[in-house]
Amino acid sequence: MLVGGLFTWIMAQSFLNAKATRAWDEVPAQLLVAEVEERKIGEYVPTDYAAKVEYEYEYEGSTQSSQRLTPRGQMWAKERQKAELALGDFKPGTEVNCWVNPDDPTVAILEHDTKAAGYSIWFPLLFVIGGGGVMVGAFRRKRVAA
Repeated sequence: MLVGGLFTWIMAQSFLNAKATRAWDEVPAQLLVAEVEERKIGEYVPTDYAAKVEYEYEYEGSTQSSQRLTPRGQMWAKERQKAELALGDFKPGTEVNCWVNPDDPTVAILEHDTKAAGYSIWFPLLFVIGGGGVMVGAFRRKRVAA
């Protein structure tokens, strides 16, 4: 029951964070960098790849810049194709829309996270409800036996 509750809480936080960015202010941005970044952390370790973006935007009379593609940042992958896919159609020099956090205008994103966790939250809730049912049944049985 506790593990189900923990996963329910984590999924709820993920959903609420994804939903919150949709309320941020949408502004035009100039894409400065859109490329695949490489890193090699050891001689015997395969190369990792990530989508790298940098863009400038104007918000409330101030020019800001950001390197965030999504709220969670860019993920490193072993396959270059995954990083290229994350970049999608982003090309340097193009104008795109970004979403700016009105509480902290230095934070902006180009893409929202998925709200899928909110639609799947029922699964860990089954463990919470099932575990609660088992506990209630155990306490009832103990009182009847006494």
